[in-house]
Amino acid sequence: MEKKKLYSIAAVVIVAAILVPSIIVAVVLLTPAAVDPCAGEEDILLFTGNGLKNNYTYSVCDLQKSTYQQYTNVNLSYTTKVETTYAIVSGVSLWDFINKNHILKTGIDSDTTNVTFAASGYTITLNLTTVQTYPADIIIVYGGDDFDPIVDGPLRSAVSNNVLGLPTRTSKYWVSNLENITISV
Repeated sequence: MEKKKLYSIAAVVIVAAILVPSIIVAVVLLTPAAVDPCAGEEDILLFTGNGLKNNYTYSVCDLQKSTYQQYTNVNLSYTTKVETTYAIVSGVSLWDFINKNHILKTGIDSDTTNVTFAASGYTITLNLTTVQTYPADIIIVYGGDDFDPIVDGPLRSAVSNNVLGLPTRTSKYWVSNLENITISV
């Protein structure tokens, strides 16, 4: 009787020794690896300048990640030469994106650092302190009810009237077809 118990225990141990590693290997092999949802997306926004650790490129998909402060269909005001109007746009906070990617050089002075938006030869500059102070009012736009990819391109910058105040013409900071953001000291 004791011999039967011993054989039974030995059989269970042998089966467990074979099955447990086999199950672990199967789980590891069949579990999909973490896939970057933005892999294969075209990088269209370039961050350059001597205020950065390196040059960086990003896709629209990168900007849309939930890691960053997103704004969906927010109503931003801007002023043209003629009037103040509103646009419903969706995008990412420029400051939150810069900050969470840790792309700035350490020790730079925000008061003397400029952030320049550029597209097809057009440039407009803000101070980095302004970008830090108004994270909800300076965004990189990629969608929204009033976003037209034919006119705006895949990306545009948006700077609300809250940043510069009236009567400043803030529409000039709404750069369509945004290609480059330069941060310079």
